[in-house]
Amino acid sequence: MKNGTVVVNGDALEIGMQMKGGKIVIKGNASSVGEEMNGGVVVIEGDVDMIWHTLKGGEIHVNGEIAYNCDESFYSEGKIFHKGKLIVDK
Repeated sequence: MKNGTVVVNGDALEIGMQMKGGKIVIKGNASSVGEEMNGGVVVIEGDVDMIWHTLKGGEIHVNGEIAYNCDESFYSEGKIFHKGKLIVDK
């Protein structure tokens, strides 16, 4: 994805894979987010199982819970927000 907006009114599996721009909004939960993501914005209103350590850029916003621990040392680039708070800033 390079631009535009996608809104999913429910749950999703893998979100933002190789994303370069644009915006994806998931109104439910997501299993994994951000694999090889280079840019753009992903917003998950529900819970996320895992945010990929291969995140290379862009922003991920999770308004629910994150099951997998987001240790900042795992990520080389990108920003991750949890419930509005910036938890990874690379």
